[in-house]
Amino acid sequence: MRYAKPGPAIGVLLLFAPVCAAMPSVYALRGLYRVVDARTPPPNSYSLALITTYQYAGVSDTVRLSPSGHPDLDTLLDIYDSEHYLDATVLLNVGIFDYLEVGLSGTYRANAYLYDQEEPRGDFVGYMDGVHGFGEIMVSGKYSRLMLPWLTAGGVLWLSYPPGSNSADIAADHDGFWDRGDYRLQTRRPFVHSGGFSWGFLGLATAVQEPVEGHLNLGISGYNQSWDDPVMGRMSESDIAIDFGLGGSLPSRSVLAFMEYTARFFTGRGDQPGYTPPMRFVAGIRILQGSGAFFDLAGVVGLSGSHDRRASDPYVTGILPVPGGIDGEVGVVLTFGYDTSLQGAGAARGRVCGTVTSSDSGEPLDATISFPRHGGRTVRASDGYFDLPVESGPLVILIEAEGYLPVTRTVVVTDSGLMPLDFALEQAGAATGTVAGSVTDAATGSPLRAQVRITGLTDASGSTGSDGAFMLEVPEGTWTLQVTAAGYLETTSVTNVAAGQTSVVDFILREALTQGTVMSFANIYFDSGSANIKPSSYGVLDEIVDLLTVNSAVRVEVSGHTDSDGSESFNLSLSEQRATSVKNYLVQHGIASSRLTTIGRGESEPVASNDTPAGKAQNRRIEFTVL
Repeated sequence: MRYAKPGPAIGVLLLFAPVCAAMPSVYALRGLYRVVDARTPPPNSYSLALITTYQYAGVSDTVRLSPSGHPDLDTLLDIYDSEHYLDATVLLNVGIFDYLEVGLSGTYRANAYLYDQEEPRGDFVGYMDGVHGFGEIMVSGKYSRLMLPWLTAGGVLWLSYPPGSNSADIAADHDGFWDRGDYRLQTRRPFVHSGGFSWGFLGLATAVQEPVEGHLNLGISGYNQSWDDPVMGRMSESDIAIDFGLGGSLPSRSVLAFMEYTARFFTGRGDQPGYTPPMRFVAGIRILQGSGAFFDLAGVVGLSGSHDRRASDPYVTGILPVPGGIDGEVGVVLTFGYDTSLQGAGAARGRVCGTVTSSDSGEPLDATISFPRHGGRTVRASDGYFDLPVESGPLVILIEAEGYLPVTRTVVVTDSGLMPLDFALEQAGAATGTVAGSVTDAATGSPLRAQVRITGLTDASGSTGSDGAFMLEVPEGTWTLQVTAAGYLETTSVTNVAAGQTSVVDFILREALTQGTVMSFANIYFDSGSANIKPSSYGVLDEIVDLLTVNSAVRVEVSGHTDSDGSESFNLSLSEQRATSVKNYLVQHGIASSRLTTIGRGESEPVASNDTPAGKAQNRRIEFTVL
């Protein structure tokens, strides 16, 4: 059977593509805050982030203050204490393959308690107590698979272990609530960590219906707690919990809004006194920058209901609180990070989707999709279907499947557009043809020694001789030739080879820019005493645009230089403005601003004498230094 071509409403809007899977969850995997996205980040991408979470809870109570030796202070007080919790999590996330990502995180926690200083209680109670320490180190991994054009499913396995011994705060002396020396085990979160090894598995599903994304998590987790109490002795608990999460997100080019609900239900505690399952609601936004930096701001609301301290007192129940405790009443989340997959976020992008099938049977094929002229990125077509974000503009797509002839197609992807593409591959036959040509230097026209490879064929490669010529025998079909030479930019070309025929393809290679290379241009002209570029300079600048476009990985410093006419300070300022004008021209013509830096050097670095008009003309120049 043939797959139906997906309609535009099935995929996310193209401009959302850079953001949709880029949130670092507390599991160190892409997601929202605690809800994990079933999709994985691009291969070879990584993100670093710091997630800080602050939570607050108030405690109203009535206590009788009757200190020993002070019978005149037998007083009934209305008090309002407060609990404060702060978590700081540092995480690293790495995309391994299209279907696999891994994460590593470490968390530091602080629990603090503030006492109402209502008189006469203030005479006997300290203002604040607290405890802090390392929470846990977590490793995690996610497997992901595209099931339908709009649905991705996957699974997460995570393991965590505390790097230190467990600890809880010792209360100050305030009669009627806690006594001096008592451990504070009645609070919402008494411990820095559970004191033992924890594990979990989450099943994931992410559905996309333009422009909304939905995420569902359901899984199981296990915990081992231990606590050496001076009164109760060794207290230990083993728990199994059911984890549930539901979230939604609305991405745009530079902002992502999201909300989620998560809960953890401990299976063996339903009838225990004071048991409350941890539940929370989180809503927030993420702000993106093209450099890859991002910032999150979110609010947290604890949904675990009222917390009865006395009903959950381990000294009464003999049972430790639930692992990790329960959330405060309200809180805030701040995240700062850097994600390589977000570089260029906000740039014009498009999306290609479609099917890969056998031309004979129409059955879907397990194929490989690559983009030879766009960094060699390779992805898999799951069950014959693919749906990929790509840069807008001309795009060469190579489709390969074992036992079939590869197909190469060149398309023009529009900004924020969805382009459906279907590929029907023919089974490989025995008919062959020849591809031949030459490789020369773009500047001199001299022949080059180079390596020539046919993409998709393991045994079809060769090298040119001293005359720069090559000849390869290949099966009939459409092929992509890849040519590499030391010190030159890699070049590709697509050709069709007919059985028994020779297809001629010639390559002209341009030298690659290397670190430290300085290119000086004295023929970039400006209005006198101004940073306005004269139109006669546009041709030179366009050549520089072309050079930087083909050397897409290099960063360049643009420096301005002047002659000695005028004051030194004026020349320095003028040179800085001219360098900035050149940078703005390059950016307006497609060069990313992040690849360019500017500096003005004024008259400080002449290359000729300023005593003659010709020397001054040489000193008025713009230089480009490869960083």
